[in-house]
Amino acid sequence: MAKITSNTKRVAMLIFFLISAAANCLAKATISYENDSSNDFNYYNPLIQQTGDTLKVGMVLEGVNTAKAGRITLSYKYDSSIKKAMPMSKRLIVVNGKAMEPGTIGGLEGSDYMIILTPEQGVKKYGKKGEFCVIEANGPKITLLSVPSPPPSGPPPSYQ
Repeated sequence: MAKITSNTKRVAMLIFFLISAAANCLAKATISYENDSSNDFNYYNPLIQQTGDTLKVGMVLEGVNTAKAGRITLSYKYDSSIKKAMPMSKRLIVVNGKAMEPGTIGGLEGSDYMIILTPEQGVKKYGKKGEFCVIEANGPKITLLSVPSPPPSGPPPSYQ
């Protein structure tokens, strides 16, 4: 039988504590995941939105930046044929019950809460304008952000 030294005992205890800590972390992560409603597949999929879902920070929506709570900014693409920046997202933005025309706002901030309506709900509530989903923003302190200016025209400056 091999003699167990104090160093062997220390290594065995260290390995035991590391395995125990890892198991504890895994158990807490599993419980947290099961209690978190944001782990639903539909939450992150922009094509399959939950019905009446609250817009959350970091939510993936084409053409809509949701990096800060209570604020969205729209991504724009400059259309040279009409010489105007147009939003990349076709979603209807509704602020305190008033529908915003596409290309009139660059985003909004100061919203108490924002709700995403599915295309079916959008059409039911706003008609044909709501066919690509609707983002409803509500709150007394909402500030509309301006549309980004178009890119400079002409060739880029040369630096010599």
